[in-house]
Amino acid sequence: MEPLVWYVSYGSNLRLARFTVYIKGGSFEGAGPYAGAKNKTMPTKNEPFSIPFSIFFMKRSITWGGGGVAFLDVSKPGFAYGRAYLITKEQFDDVRMQEGCYYYPDEINLGEYKGYPAMTFTDKHKQKRMLPSEAYLNVIKSGIRETYPQLSEETITKYLADALDYK
Repeated sequence: MEPLVWYVSYGSNLRLARFTVYIKGGSFEGAGPYAGAKNKTMPTKNEPFSIPFSIFFMKRSITWGGGGVAFLDVSKPGFAYGRAYLITKEQFDDVRMQEGCYYYPDEINLGEYKGYPAMTFTDKHKQKRMLPSEAYLNVIKSGIRETYPQLSEETITKYLADALDYK
């Protein structure tokens, strides 16, 4: 049996519909088409995951109108809302390839969670901050709402404002 890992998302993949195109293939709100993973089986579980690093926005994404996208600052402790998907290691690698290994060159092990490794990816080399597009922020907002339905709009707005202002 293929080893399982928790893929921990913190950007647009907080939204299940967005993440699904990396597994099943297809398009999401004009982005794509994506081939999907070799193994098209959907995650056996997905749930909220607190990431011990803050998010910020950098680089330019053609997919998101030339605006910045989310990355983790792994140089110091912080906090980010995440969503963990229990998938195979091969699917994790396929998701990372579709996201762009050159974009997210650094694989991050977040420790063991419920018996499996929790993994994500980012770029450890901070670059000039880049404001994200409104469309990208809206996908993150809807993903946070989906994953953390107990949060108020004010809490979500403050979280993203802090990420936009992150130094």
